[in-house]
Amino acid sequence: MQEAPRPGTTLHKFIGYLKEDTSGKKAFLDVGANLGWYGLWVANDPAMLKRPVYQFEVQANNMERLLATKCMRCPSDLSHLHVFYNAIGGGSGEEVSIYLNPGNAGMSHVGDTDNRPLGGGRVLSNKVTTLTIDDAIFGTTPQLFTEIQLMKIDVEVSRG
Repeated sequence: MQEAPRPGTTLHKFIGYLKEDTSGKKAFLDVGANLGWYGLWVANDPAMLKRPVYQFEVQANNMERLLATKCMRCPSDLSHLHVFYNAIGGGSGEEVSIYLNPGNAGMSHVGDTDNRPLGGGRVLSNKVTTLTIDDAIFGTTPQLFTEIQLMKIDVEVSRG
């Protein structure tokens, strides 16, 4: 069993807000999941009633760690946790370049309209395909919820 988040932390506030929905049918979206801490916490908390959780991450190395963490920390049934290796955008199907900041492993951004870095000191990391939130949620899984209750967005430079 995981320890409860410390009172006053952002995660503690998220969990408190999500627990207000007792139906378990309102979804939590984690855009810019990084290592997936928020989404994994929600997905593995029995009080969350297996509410749908959608995580989006664009960094290849973070995605590998997120999936490994999902397997190690959450051995229970996580069929309600959906992980996407895509950038959220205004349209689906566009291939975009992801650039990293070598001085900050958690900071990346999508290239400009020509897929060039939007600032100095960036290193091309990988490419991903864009998805709209609607396509990610309704195009890949049956509709399991009536609305999005909470969305955490942690993205740096993006375009849409």
